[in-house]
Amino acid sequence: MQMPEAVQTSLKVAVVGLVVAGLYFGKEVLVPFALAVLLGFVLDAPVSWLRRWRVSRGVAVAIVISVAVLLAGTATTLVLSQFSHVGEQLPRYQQTIRKKFRAMREGVVGNGSLSSAASVVDTVEREVAATTRAIAGPAAKKDEPLSVRVMVAEPTPMQALRDRIAPMLGPLGTSSIVIVLLVFFLLDRQDLRDRLLRLVGGNLHLMTDALGESARRVSRYLSMQVMINAGYGVVLAGGLWAIGIPGALFWGGLGAVLRFVPYVGPVAASLCPLVVAFGVDPGWAMVGWTLALVVLLELVVNNVLEPWLFGASTGVAPVALLLSAIFWAALWGPVGLILATPLTVCLVVMGRHLPAFHFLYLLLGSDPVFDRPTRLYQRLLAGNLAEAHELAEQDIAAEGLTGFYSGMAVPALGMAVSDRRRASRARHRHRVITGAESLLLQLRAEESEPFAHGPQVLCIGLRWEADGLSADMLAHALRHDGIHAQSLPPSSVSGGQVSTLDFDGVEAVCIVTYETDEDDLIREACRRLRALAPNVVVALALWDADGLSSAAASTQRLGVDLVAATLTEATQRILARLPARADALDRAPTIPDAETGAQTDTAEICRQLNVHLPALGRRAAQRASEIFDTAQGVIFWSDGRSQQWRADGAIEAPRTIDALGHSLVRHVLDSGETLVVPDLERDPRVPTPTSASVTALKFMAAAPLIWEPGTTIGALCILDPVARQLDRREVRLLEALATDLVEQLRAACPAPAQPDSAPMGDAPTGAVTAPA
Repeated sequence: MQMPEAVQTSLKVAVVGLVVAGLYFGKEVLVPFALAVLLGFVLDAPVSWLRRWRVSRGVAVAIVISVAVLLAGTATTLVLSQFSHVGEQLPRYQQTIRKKFRAMREGVVGNGSLSSAASVVDTVEREVAATTRAIAGPAAKKDEPLSVRVMVAEPTPMQALRDRIAPMLGPLGTSSIVIVLLVFFLLDRQDLRDRLLRLVGGNLHLMTDALGESARRVSRYLSMQVMINAGYGVVLAGGLWAIGIPGALFWGGLGAVLRFVPYVGPVAASLCPLVVAFGVDPGWAMVGWTLALVVLLELVVNNVLEPWLFGASTGVAPVALLLSAIFWAALWGPVGLILATPLTVCLVVMGRHLPAFHFLYLLLGSDPVFDRPTRLYQRLLAGNLAEAHELAEQDIAAEGLTGFYSGMAVPALGMAVSDRRRASRARHRHRVITGAESLLLQLRAEESEPFAHGPQVLCIGLRWEADGLSADMLAHALRHDGIHAQSLPPSSVSGGQVSTLDFDGVEAVCIVTYETDEDDLIREACRRLRALAPNVVVALALWDADGLSSAAASTQRLGVDLVAATLTEATQRILARLPARADALDRAPTIPDAETGAQTDTAEICRQLNVHLPALGRRAAQRASEIFDTAQGVIFWSDGRSQQWRADGAIEAPRTIDALGHSLVRHVLDSGETLVVPDLERDPRVPTPTSASVTALKFMAAAPLIWEPGTTIGALCILDPVARQLDRREVRLLEALATDLVEQLRAACPAPAQPDSAPMGDAPTGAVTAPA
């Protein structure tokens, strides 16, 4: 029996309350534990470095702990000595501060209306005091208090020693517990990790990823924070010493420590030297130099060092980081401020990998909670055109105009079409349509001069207004690629309007629609177009076509020449069907040498590496195929050979990979960039297959084997009969495998000499197979 939703919510709130109460009342135990874990992330790196030099773990931990304690003790001693010197000079600083404030007050109220007001107030105060004394008379003298002298006994030596030691016992005890826990954490790190994995249970893959990413993020954050803060303290101390600020070493060390506290720490670290400069110098020169030093340091640290060393971010949203700092400070005090960022990073990583904690990732993470199309659709739905335009500009800068239309705008309109079938309202549909029109008008306003000739491509929406808007986007993308394309309203393919179309100079017509269940309407529109222009290529852009099993079968069933499921695919296929652009796609560019400008003969490099290519290449192909769980792994060399490994152990005929080798792989060899093709059947760069084996292949990804900048000796490819996609991490993993293979080749043989020049594009890419 399922509990009511109100009861479930109450239980969740009660659990959260118990956890918060446990964190608060258990801070005496949890704070040393958290500090030990935090320091363990920082000190594990030097321990691992010593382990690589074959130092036993116990000795490595002892060395690292001893050095850390020695450095901390030395720094503390130096800072405290400077603090004592500053304390001795405080009376003199107080006199300077009084004089400076007196001078400021005299400068402010010396003349004018403020001076008159001050004199009036003083007069009123004197009259009130005189009146009060006159009224009180002799009775006031009787009520005057008697002076009493209090004698304080001098403490004994033992009492004085106890008074000095007592405040230090708490921090010393906490430090001792932290050091003991830290030693055990560093000694038994692997065993503790295994026990934690076993205790949590569940999916071992997810937990391993969560722990690994948490350790990497926190360790990197803390290590970089220690480096930045230490450098900040050294530079601040040196600058203050040069300016003449007393206790420069103390203020530099204090600034380095305070910067570990988020938000508040950097402000305090900047204000302390300014206050000292204000009290030391009777004038304002020292204050000005100190202010310039502090501002310069903050600008360099915040805008240069932290973005460079920290990378993109810790994965935590700025607002969430501020709220977490307030939360942990309320629970654990100043230590909670220091621990706030690492603890929040761990919570965000847990929420990313573990479904039960996914709400933490949504609340605290810095990644957008909506994908690209949903973000644009929400802005259009809310009528927020300014933010929609801003999103469009950002996406165009990152992905290009065609990428924006294909990956963001067209899917956003598709969401509007889906909502129209369910529960959208008239005002919502109106906002989306008018917002998309406004976005298109703004983007088309940046177009270059109009074409001198008539349109080569007509883009026609099939039925709905969303079809017409997406046809406008397709035409705009084609014009951006140099093809004169014109978009027409959906009514253009109706029986009464299609006869009025002018097909003079038109080479292709693309019907655009979101409707996947309108086969009869599509076939009728194609029949009308072919009756008027039999030689024109008829394309179908079926945006919601993920369910189509085969593009070839779809073209036969719908009576069109080609079918595309995305705007990028539509532009590529249409460009490939235009005669002039098809010739340009077939001509692969060559890569000139970076220094001489001559073309590099990568085939000659491969021939010189011939001894080591077969074994290493076949092993790398097998490893890539197994890691990505694909049917085939292939290494293509630019001298026309390849090593192939199949998951079933069979050996393919050479012609199986030949079509791919002369098309997509050549693009990788020429460009030196990784290529991912989710569906080979839909890529216009893939020629018509000549064998059933090639037809069965759907997915391909290829990473270049870069021998040196500008020289690509081959490509590491993975192939599969099932269409799929790779995320960014998987693409980087494939590139890392390709880099590892190049490093193995470098280690196995010396760098070969390169000839003067040889055209790279003339070297065919064949398939010479090898058994697993």
